[in-house]
Amino acid sequence: MLGHDAAIIRGELAFSFDDSLVYRTLGSGADHAWCQVQDIVPVDLSINFQFYETRPSNIDLVYGSGQREAYSISYLVDVDEYERWVNAETTGPRIAYLKRETVGIPVSDLLDDAYRFLIKPASGGMEKMFGRHIFSSINLHLLDLANGKTKRLTTYKDSRSTVRTIGSRYPQPIEKVKQLVL
Repeated sequence: MLGHDAAIIRGELAFSFDDSLVYRTLGSGADHAWCQVQDIVPVDLSINFQFYETRPSNIDLVYGSGQREAYSISYLVDVDEYERWVNAETTGPRIAYLKRETVGIPVSDLLDDAYRFLIKPASGGMEKMFGRHIFSSINLHLLDLANGKTKRLTTYKDSRSTVRTIGSRYPQPIEKVKQLVL
């Protein structure tokens, strides 16, 4: 990932906002994916709690284990350890990641076809609405965010307008991303 060893990790996610209820993917048929960059894991840009009514403030980024904003982050590699985490009594918001596999799809294949990893919606999803380049445009936008070159658009635009704006900001994004990572 931009000169650093990186991998996509697929596994289970569990989270709790207080001591009463734990939401989890294990046994639900769902899963979650995040990144590992060098020895930092989990790196998760996609976790979002804004639609849960009884949550603490949203978390912008998970970057390794430990305390992140209001949340305690745990990274686990054993199902029994995950179950102990789920059943533990706690009073604060927390998130746990359980590694199942490292995704083995080559980067160049993912750049050519994001649906080698993502599940393609029956309706065609974002690619049909915004064009094949949209995933690379979003990646470039996230890189600019991380480097402080731009601001979040979601704070003042709806999601469709945000994606449309990101798509228009980056000419030839697939080629640009390939230059950066290959």
